Amino acid sequence: MSYPDTAADARSPAKPLRIEVRALRSGELSTMLNLMCGSFGMAPDRAHPLFYGDPYFNLQFKRGLFVGGKLVSCLTVSEGMVWLRSRLMPIAGIAGVCTDEQFRGRGYASRLLLETLKFLHRKNYPFVGLYADPSLVPFYQRLGWQPIGQQMRMAVFSRSIPRHSGANAAASLQPSHLPAIESLHREMTTGLSGRFYRDGKRWDWVAKQVQGFVVKLGSGELTGYALYRLHHNSTGDEIVEITEMMARNEQAEIALWSRLASVGGAVGIQYAGPLEDAVRLIQSLHRVGVEDEAAITAHQTTGMLIRVVSLSQAVSATLANSSSVHHPFAITSRDWAQGSNESVTIKPDGSGLRVIAGKHAADWIEGRLDMITLLLTGNLSVHSAQSRQLLSASSQGAFEQAAALYPWERFGVSTADRF
Repeated sequence: MSYPDTAADARSPAKPLRIEVRALRSGELSTMLNLMCGSFGMAPDRAHPLFYGDPYFNLQFKRGLFVGGKLVSCLTVSEGMVWLRSRLMPIAGIAGVCTDEQFRGRGYASRLLLETLKFLHRKNYPFVGLYADPSLVPFYQRLGWQPIGQQMRMAVFSRSIPRHSGANAAASLQPSHLPAIESLHREMTTGLSGRFYRDGKRWDWVAKQVQGFVVKLGSGELTGYALYRLHHNSTGDEIVEITEMMARNEQAEIALWSRLASVGGAVGIQYAGPLEDAVRLIQSLHRVGVEDEAAITAHQTTGMLIRVVSLSQAVSATLANSSSVHHPFAITSRDWAQGSNESVTIKPDGSGLRVIAGKHAADWIEGRLDMITLLLTGNLSVHSAQSRQLLSASSQGAFEQAAALYPWERFGVSTADRF
């Protein structure tokens, strides 16, 4: 899609520049990578394999905004399957949103995001998620995204973790361990809202980006694993960044923490992810003998932001507990960012629930897209301001049925699965 750039017209009225939003072409990828590296302070040699190595690399998902033929803003779309209420549903992810420094403050990133939403709507995605720096959350909220779940960043000094003889039970990660790791991950995440399903290709990609340890019983059964990356903090100290850690028992926890604390010259270990995962790791540190509370720091950070793309697809993907719906009710979402409304009706029949386009019921729920997003993902608290506003614009019967249909659930994505 292209249209005049009015800001550029003021500078050059004789020859208006044009804005074009589209997928990148193969010859433009290096320009996109350079723009991303400059915007995020990434080293090109480190960014190159991450950019091109995605097992599901797709040119159609590299989106850009061009002004007068120059790429000035870009982003990447990714595809995935995420658990919500014991069901797998498709979700699109957006990452790497950036704009050339000389062109910032002109609304180009907003235009690119809104056009990308139209692209995703045509592809029938129910939801789109992203991660953002806390300072940018208000920007994304203006475009309809809502923070869901809670995330926490925790850190511990390596020297505060006791060294146990059980550390010998943890071996370095090898490619042959991947099937067992995949099996344990599936066992411990299936049905947990917000957890991604990883297929074999995605597991292979993750394994290439991290190092790790695994713990096995004498029988060969895997009882735990830890995946991590090494990086340096602002003072140059080496840090172990855990991307994922799972253990079936305390023996596995002891072995994994002891090995992580012994990595190279690392002075600390960090983790950022879902609140419940961070709390679990802190509890496991206490179990392995970290007694100094000052050795562990933790603070909440912004979690995943999510937004409805297609209301009909979102409602269809999240339907559950059909016994709570006794008569039809409609849901209308007002998308102020896109300047449009969308309505669907949930109708019980002999085989369960049907979702039909349009408002065809005497009972209804009507609200802004952010409220509807929170409702459908189970993140609308009954005591929140959004809940009260939604109730005031809805019929009592529809609101009660929707509250039973979409119970509150935690929603968080592990570091290894971030877009």
